[in-house]
Amino acid sequence: MSCQAWRTSTTASWCNLTEEKSIYLAAPQAAATAAAVEHLLRCYGTEWDSVIKTSDSDPSLLNPLSGQSEIIGAQAIFAVREEMAMTLSDVVFRRTGLGTTGLDDRQAVTACAAAIGKELKWSEERMREEAARLSADPFNR
Repeated sequence: MSCQAWRTSTTASWCNLTEEKSIYLAAPQAAATAAAVEHLLRCYGTEWDSVIKTSDSDPSLLNPLSGQSEIIGAQAIFAVREEMAMTLSDVVFRRTGLGTTGLDDRQAVTACAAAIGKELKWSEERMREEAARLSADPFNR
C-alpha cells in the first residue's frame, strides 16, 4: 500500500501553532515583538507572516494599537488588503478581536480607524461617518 500525501501538507494552517512558537519567534523576518508574533500565531497560524508583511512600508504597524491591546496595526491593514474589509465595523467586530468584548479600548479603536482610513484613503467626513456607524452597530452592546 502506498502512502499519499495529505492536502494539508501543502495548504496553509489557520490553527493555533503556539506549541511550535520557538521556531517562528526566531524567524529573521519577525521584526515584531515576541508577544506580537505569539498573538499572530494564535490568530493566523502559518499565515502569521503574511500579516507581518503588510507592515513592510510602515514598521509602526507592528506596534499594538494601544497599551491595552494585543492587536497590531498590521492586522487592520491585512483585514483590508486580504480579507476585503471595507468598514471600521467590519475590522473591529469581524476581522480582529478588537470589539469582541465591547469597545472599552477607545485608543485602540481610534488607532485602527486611522490605519484603515489611511489605507482606504478616507476623507475626514468618512472617518466621522465610520466612527458614528461603529457606535450604532448592534454588535456594540
